Amino acid sequence: MQIPKKITFMSYVYKVVHESKSTAEDGAFGTLDHMEQEIRLFAHNPPNRMQETLLHEVVHLVCDFIHLELEENDVARLSHGLYHALKENPLFPPTRGNGTTPKSPTQPAPKRSGEA
Repeated sequence: MQIPKKITFMSYVYKVVHESKSTAEDGAFGTLDHMEQEIRLFAHNPPNRMQETLLHEVVHLVCDFIHLELEENDVARLSHGLYHALKENPLFPPTRGNGTTPKSPTQPAPKRSGEA
């Protein structure tokens, strides 16, 4: 999983920014800033930590938007579990702009109803 330059959620676009320090003063590996519409990831961390931190901040984003009040420990456990579920399983195949799944060259296109 590449780290995207932006995250869009409910039509809001949050820029993903890489900070030069390795952690925040409180020891966090990333932060979410609604005023600036930024997710900040602190550099000098391995790629898997950067990915999991991004997902952690996205969980905070979702919780804030839907008014789900989770404790930090709950967000950490949820994002950790989601990270591994998403990393280990191809849950969502790539889609085209119209929301359909691209045809595999080895798989025939599905027949329309009424076709023989």
